[in-house]
Amino acid sequence: MDKICSIIYNPNSSGVKDTKIIEEISAILKEKFDQIKTYESANVGDGIKNVKEANKDSNLIISIGGDGTFNEIIKGICEGPQKAVISHIPMGTMNDLGRTFNLNVNPTEAIKKILAGKKANIDVLTINDEPFGYVAAFGYLTCIASDTPEYLKKAIRKSAYILYGGTQALRKPEVYKINYEIDGKEYKAECILGAISNSKGFAGFEIYKDFKLNDGKFEIVFVPNLTKIEVLKILKEMAIDKKPLIDQPNIIYHQASNIKIHFESLPVDDWNLDGEKESFPKDIEIKVGKKVKMLLPEETVDSLCIKK
Repeated sequence: MDKICSIIYNPNSSGVKDTKIIEEISAILKEKFDQIKTYESANVGDGIKNVKEANKDSNLIISIGGDGTFNEIIKGICEGPQKAVISHIPMGTMNDLGRTFNLNVNPTEAIKKILAGKKANIDVLTINDEPFGYVAAFGYLTCIASDTPEYLKKAIRKSAYILYGGTQALRKPEVYKINYEIDGKEYKAECILGAISNSKGFAGFEIYKDFKLNDGKFEIVFVPNLTKIEVLKILKEMAIDKKPLIDQPNIIYHQASNIKIHFESLPVDDWNLDGEKESFPKDIEIKVGKKVKMLLPEETVDSLCIKK
């Protein structure tokens, strides 16, 4: 029986300027696979539809694009039994997942690292039973990734977030009063930003010093109401001094397998789910859902996965 690898790529991703890179990656894959299939995911929902189709006969499915592309791959692969192993080549603007997977390199080098890598079962998180790739965030500046104009992303890549985000940072942040429950224990907080993730970090920053991709837990951080000077100080220490966010004063940090959050009022800022805007009600439950089998660089599996 033929070995089949399917490529699902987003032609709108900032790193995919034309199909030449897809052809280069396909040429490398042909050394190990009998058939290479390609699926273009240009519109919202295409990735979900394409991965469900590719999962029928593929041995390996590789998504190529930004974090939002991977989000659709996860949603699609979680809709039924997983037959194909999945992987991801980051070619978006921010590529937080690429940082976590140690794949923020030249795409042809990335595919070589993947093919020489190891398989691992990775935790998938759900928000109100909807699977997502790596981060769900709400509050101050969390929608910069989705709100930044596409033409700026293509023109100046990461600098677009800094340029657009700088203008948004001038507004006063909304303060959210929340009640939340973690593994049966209740808490209260007032915060301007919250993020729940299974990754090294988000928004271009490495935030957590110790996390695993398959330990059945995720990271939670809530940022209290801060002055603009305090916010700028934290950003400077994270960007220049490489001081993790969770080491900053007054930052609330938890690890958990389940969290229920109740907002006194609906978030003014939409949720950011893997770089894309989404709206949710006042009551949220985030938990570890099923696991998906991924092919990742050997160094990533050895350092970020618990051996079972």
